[in-house]
Amino acid sequence: MIDFCVETGVEELNLLEYIPRGNAKDKDLVLSFEEELEVVKEIAKKYSQVKDVLNINPRFVRPLVQDYCKQCLGLDFPDVVHGCGAGTFFGFINNKGELYPCDWYVSIVLSEYSGEQINLTIRPFYDIWKEKIFDNPYELTEGSEFYQKYKPCNKCKYLKNKCYPCPVFGINKEEIKIKKCNNYFDLGRDIKKDEK
Repeated sequence: MIDFCVETGVEELNLLEYIPRGNAKDKDLVLSFEEELEVVKEIAKKYSQVKDVLNINPRFVRPLVQDYCKQCLGLDFPDVVHGCGAGTFFGFINNKGELYPCDWYVSIVLSEYSGEQINLTIRPFYDIWKEKIFDNPYELTEGSEFYQKYKPCNKCKYLKNKCYPCPVFGINKEEIKIKKCNNYFDLGRDIKKDEK
């Protein structure tokens, strides 16, 4: 895909994470961690050759990947900013014409608004978008200890800097574990041990 983009003059490539929902639900197509590492390695190898002509946005990984590539592979990796723009630059419209910050946010919105209040066939887009529920969903996490239950995020230098984990996952839960980030932390620790 990178080669194709360079050959055809494409200036930006967004590599998104596969989400097993909708038609993709119950399909075994999610990359294993080992497969993800192979993809990351291939992107890192090509990145130095194409970075002046192609902007690569690897949105399928989190910022810790840059540390892994530098420490373990000795290669640069495109800048990674992870998180969703739900309610800021992204919205979800269902088949009834109801507007939500994202599809994960449906039950939260419906706890405060009726379907008519957020329906685009009844109200103009910007009138709905200005409702309080569309104030950045990440306000849930501001000025609180909200992300302390996200592990290993609560120890990561990228938290709320380049990485903004979905706040919906943490509502009404005592602990959230982000397995792939744990794996990258472990790889970094292993490298540091080997250097000693």
